[in-house]
Amino acid sequence: MARSILYYNLKRTYQADKYQQVKAEIKAIFDKNHETFGYRRIWLKLINRGMRIGSETVRKLMTQLGIKSEGYSKRVSKRYNSFRGRVGKIAPNLLKQRFNEKSAFKVFSHLYYPGKTS
Repeated sequence: MARSILYYNLKRTYQADKYQQVKAEIKAIFDKNHETFGYRRIWLKLINRGMRIGSETVRKLMTQLGIKSEGYSKRVSKRYNSFRGRVGKIAPNLLKQRFNEKSAFKVFSHLYYPGKTS
C-alpha cells in the first residue's frame, strides 16, 4: 500500500460524517411514511425542507443505511395476467385410468423407442 493512501485513510477515519444530518432526515422521512418512499420522493421532501442535495446522493445514502422501499409498485400491478383460476369442469374418470406416474414419458416410452419395453 502506498504511503499516501495509508495516511489518507487514517485521516478519513477521524473525520466526522459529512452526511450525518442528511442521513437522520432520510431515516425520519422514510419511517414517517411507512417505509414506502423511494429515493425520488425522499429527495423531493429534502428539497422542500431546504436541503440542497443530489438525488443520486440520497440514493447512495439510502443504500448505506440499508433502506429500501417495499411499498406499492405500479409496474407489478399493471402487468397482464390471464390466469382466472380453474376454468371449466374436470371430466369424470369413466375408464378408471391412473394418472399418478412418477416420471415423465414412462407410459409412452414404447412409442418413442421401438423394441424397448419398460
